[in-house]
Amino acid sequence: MREGRARVRSIAASIREDRYRYFPEWYRRDGGRDLSKRPLFIVGTGFGEAEFLARGQRGELDVRGLVDTRLTEFFVDGLLWRATPALRRLPALLGRDAPRRIGALRRLAVETLSSGIGLTGNAPLLALTQWVERARKTPGSLSIIIAQGPDALRFKRIASTAGINAMVVTEALRTPDFAHCANGQVNDLLGDMPARIEEFLALEEALSDEESVRVLHAVLRYRLTLDHDDIDPVVHHPWREYFASGLFDWNDAETLYDVGAFTGDTLLRFMDSTAGRFRRAVCLEPDDHNFFFLEKLRSTLEPSEAERVVCRKQGAWNKVTRLQFSATGDTAARILENAPSGTSSIDVTTIDAMAAEHGVPTFVKVDAEGADRQVLEGGLNTFAQHRSRVAVSAYHLQDDLLVLTRQLRDANADYRLSMRQYFPGHWDSIIYAY
Repeated sequence: MREGRARVRSIAASIREDRYRYFPEWYRRDGGRDLSKRPLFIVGTGFGEAEFLARGQRGELDVRGLVDTRLTEFFVDGLLWRATPALRRLPALLGRDAPRRIGALRRLAVETLSSGIGLTGNAPLLALTQWVERARKTPGSLSIIIAQGPDALRFKRIASTAGINAMVVTEALRTPDFAHCANGQVNDLLGDMPARIEEFLALEEALSDEESVRVLHAVLRYRLTLDHDDIDPVVHHPWREYFASGLFDWNDAETLYDVGAFTGDTLLRFMDSTAGRFRRAVCLEPDDHNFFFLEKLRSTLEPSEAERVVCRKQGAWNKVTRLQFSATGDTAARILENAPSGTSSIDVTTIDAMAAEHGVPTFVKVDAEGADRQVLEGGLNTFAQHRSRVAVSAYHLQDDLLVLTRQLRDANADYRLSMRQYFPGHWDSIIYAY
């Protein structure tokens, strides 16, 4: 642990001397001048491409294309292997040469579908080979990789091999040219961390197990360097998030409050972890699109299960009121305190108010896209009196690790705190109180 702490301090000190110490060599060599004025290619999808495309449509950025390989490849896979059952026999018919020939067919289909498909504005949807060709032929182009984890590494390797200047979006947002694009889940989690590194390292004292301290050190190193090798060793399987952490057990009397229920993925994990034996699940999801699929999921449950699941098209906050809301139809939907005119509004409640209506929660999951601290404020009485277990996302805002940990300790001094990481990147750093 001492070695991990020393390494974090050393990295923070190097960044205080040179903020771009761990940036791509081409950026450090050229000074990265006028990045936002370059022809841009947006590569991959990760809840951030819409921000760049919207700015391109308004003329603020020169966006030349979106490389959304997952969209076209998913469509092609479905076409080849679901819509046309006869093609499923191709591997047996082609023999040993099947992988090469099927791969060629798939690439041809992807490129054909990509060609000429236009998004809003003048940014076409490009296949991988088209991106590489156009980026190399476009003087001064910059490719911004909207991805994390393995996808980011894959695109970075392709760009490096082809001699294309590319940055992962988390790098781009640390530059003066793109800092104004930080929005929602697409943000710069560095902030003033290098200057406040001792505050972050002091979290070691609040964490109750060695694995949590190891995760803390790895997360801090990654947020400082953006090097995936720093975080990969501590990443737990995503399906273990919230309910299979191994930190506590489940019984037949569990009541879940799912704040930020999305389309029901957390609900399914909860039902799996409790083998369907639970008292109640209260799911809050304010986004119309997400709530539609949440309700659709509930309708597929067995009647004995569905009657114990409550779905509310609401958000959670530190008081019962109505707030402005950005409904994006994905996990980037969020509450806006200073919203532009015309933004939709939603009803918000509090954990304490829900406890009076639905009973005391035994477990509260909070993933509120930046409103997590306000949600915890709205449950202080419940946490103080009943010590409800909590799992809260600690990656939406730059100082979430500090603020959320302090809130939970102040709410109930008997809480044990742990930290786990479930994604090889910025997302899914979870603080548990139990």
